[in-house]
Amino acid sequence: MDDKEDKKLLKLKDLVINSEQNFLIVEDEDHIREIIAFYLEELGFTGKVLQADSIQEAKRHLNHERIDYICCDKNLPDGNGDALLKAIRKSPKFCDIPVLMVTAHTDVDNMLLSSRLGSSDYLTKPFTLKQFEDKLADGLKTHILPTKDKIHELKVKIIALEEEVEDLKEELKKLKA
Repeated sequence: MDDKEDKKLLKLKDLVINSEQNFLIVEDEDHIREIIAFYLEELGFTGKVLQADSIQEAKRHLNHERIDYICCDKNLPDGNGDALLKAIRKSPKFCDIPVLMVTAHTDVDNMLLSSRLGSSDYLTKPFTLKQFEDKLADGLKTHILPTKDKIHELKVKIIALEEEVEDLKEELKKLKA
């Protein structure tokens, strides 16, 4: 491998990937978009970083640019990020794009919904560079590099989270009584 090829590779956690990936950041808060763009640069990504503050703008980018990874907020001015995620997963053209959901929502039900709709991972605000890197890498492993073992592991996690939700609901009922 020559020096030019070496510069295109990037070590992200325990993965070696192409640094020239194009990202789409779908977030209505300017400062969060800027943080994500800054973090991508800090991690060594050299592809385009496209930004959208709405679902409509995100769809325009998807239809006119090559997108390799999407970071999407849950709450947007023209709808819920889950609606965009659902549309992406239903589209043969876009269904293989990893989608990291980024949100201030920390409740398990929101996380489960995004997971069921096909998010590659879920990151809660505020977050550090290390947390962002970990979630990007985990999203790539989950969405781009799935194996039977990984799929099984995710199913086990979903079942455990669903059981935790049921336990929390029972505790809530007891507290209300």
